[in-house]
Amino acid sequence: MRFSGPESEDVNISLTPLVDVVFLLLIFFMVSTTFSTESQLRLRLPSSDRSSEPLTERQQLLVDISQFGQYVIRRPTANSSRTYGSDDAEVLSELLKETAGEWEEPVIVIRADRRSSHESVMLALDAARRVGFLSVTFSLQSQAGQ
Repeated sequence: MRFSGPESEDVNISLTPLVDVVFLLLIFFMVSTTFSTESQLRLRLPSSDRSSEPLTERQQLLVDISQFGQYVIRRPTANSSRTYGSDDAEVLSELLKETAGEWEEPVIVIRADRRSSHESVMLALDAARRVGFLSVTFSLQSQAGQ
């Protein structure tokens, strides 16, 4: 008597459901992704048509920034000044500290040329922060003086 063995079936893997899942994942990621768009702003630098209250001359450090990134640090009442022409915030902060001398909380007045770079102004702000001088103001040009 002859017994028949199990019939062998061809095993097939259908790729259609796999492709469907991949397309669904692709659509999901495309819909949930946000694209950042950066825009540029057209800025006009501020000026004032009236004079502001002048700061008292007590404990002020003037930081003049030229268009070429040179710094001149001085006291308003002193005739001497310190000139610095690099982009190292640590050295600039040491010059601020030395010029301040015994003053603990001087007001830093930043007077930047209108053609000076933003980086130069930020370097002066960073140097003042490193030393712990947190009172910072900016000098403003009046419209009549333009």
